[in-house]
Amino acid sequence: MSLLYLKLIIATNLNNFDIISIFYRVCFFAASATQSIRTFGKSVDGWLRTALGYLPERLKTIKLTIINAFAMTLRRYTPLNHLVQVARAVLLNATQVNQMLADLNKVDFHKEQAWWVCECDDNLISRIERKFKNHLSSQSTLEDWAQGLDSLLNDLLKPYSNFTAEKYAKQAK
Repeated sequence: MSLLYLKLIIATNLNNFDIISIFYRVCFFAASATQSIRTFGKSVDGWLRTALGYLPERLKTIKLTIINAFAMTLRRYTPLNHLVQVARAVLLNATQVNQMLADLNKVDFHKEQAWWVCECDDNLISRIERKFKNHLSSQSTLEDWAQGLDSLLNDLLKPYSNFTAEKYAKQAK
């Protein structure tokens, strides 16, 4: 696995978005893979320096810059793997899920509590509330949660999909 990603990085010119996308797919590995990924992220720079010793300095610098960005991304996002494993364990525990649903039912979404948190319109708050409660009451898996949240975010961000970076930054303020 490590060699595959090393070859991928060396062979292509990936930007940070691509690296994060690759890691997002990697982050659902079993908990036992976390340490291997972390070790790879810490060691890959030295390995690549040794492997690229014969290359011209400019090419070596380019490849090392790319692999260092990848390694930094791995080190930064490896804790996400741990979070995923913990979240999965919680979502598999019916007692904890039922307690979360009970706690969520105590929140008064139609009064100031929801407005104070996100300053959204009532329809959006109700929609998000329903989705969360449906996921909790149906004992959804972590993958179901991820898919549901991805769908919700895509719907919410759709009106801004044609914005330029500058316009998006201005709108976000």
